[in-house]
Order: sequence, then C-alpha cells, then structure tokens
Amino acid sequence: MEVIMSDAVKELIGKRGLKVADVEEVVKNGKAIQKKGTNHYIASKMIGDVTAYAEYDLESGILKKKANVTSAYSHRIKLIKVDKLDEVSDYVMGSTPVHNATLQMEYMTVVRSGPGLATADGSVLMVEEYLATKTLAVAEGLFEKKRA
Repeated sequence: MEVIMSDAVKELIGKRGLKVADVEEVVKNGKAIQKKGTNHYIASKMIGDVTAYAEYDLESGILKKKANVTSAYSHRIKLIKVDKLDEVSDYVMGSTPVHNATLQMEYMTVVRSGPGLATADGSVLMVEEYLATKTLAVAEGLFEKKRA
C-alpha cells in the first residue's frame, strides 16, 4: 500500500510529536475501522508507550491501494477495557459494528472512564481526534505537572 501525505499533514504530524514513518506504520499495520458508506478510515497502533492514530482515505488503484493521510494524532493514556457499550457508531471493522462506548483509561496509575469507540468484544478500543488532541492531552499534562 502506498501512503501519501501532503506537506500540511506532515507539518501537523511533526507538531504533534509524531514521525512520518510511525504514521506510515499505523496505516500499513494498525487496526483500522471504516466510516460506514465511505472510504475513510481510522487506524491505531501502539508504538512504544504511545498509541498512534492515522486518519486516511483509501483509494483502490489498478495495481495497488493508496492511503491519503488526512490527519494523525496520539496519546499516552492506556485504554484498558469497555465499561459500557452505547449505540452503534458510524464506524465498522469489516462487517463488525463499532460502538460508541465508555472506556476505562489509565495514566500514571490513575484510572478514569471516558468516551471512545469499541467493538462489542472489546478487542478494538480507540478515541477520536478531538478527544486525543484536547481532553486527553490536557489530562496528561496535568498529571505530569502534579507528579513533578
């Protein structure tokens, strides 16, 4: 699979402390969910102690697929398990529905619940970009300041 990123996306990836090579790894080897009825995907993969995500549009060409990365983000908070499954979301993993869910999250030994996406069996746990880049980033910063 060919992974394509605009200069603007590469700049965003750098600002968010990610490497282009890591984002390519997420696209090629991460667990991916698809927005129903579209060619838009979110993939995630643990890289060290960070969960990295890539959002991309997948185009099937004659010889190979092309993934056009539209965004990437990450968090260090560990997604542990599903507390509660809610309604089915706009995403699927193959033919498996992905639910909006309340997930247990852990950071620096503190466990709290928060919103996310999950398969019914809990094998895939993800958060969307707005949550990772805002709420989780603030929480990580506060915990680190308190620890220092």
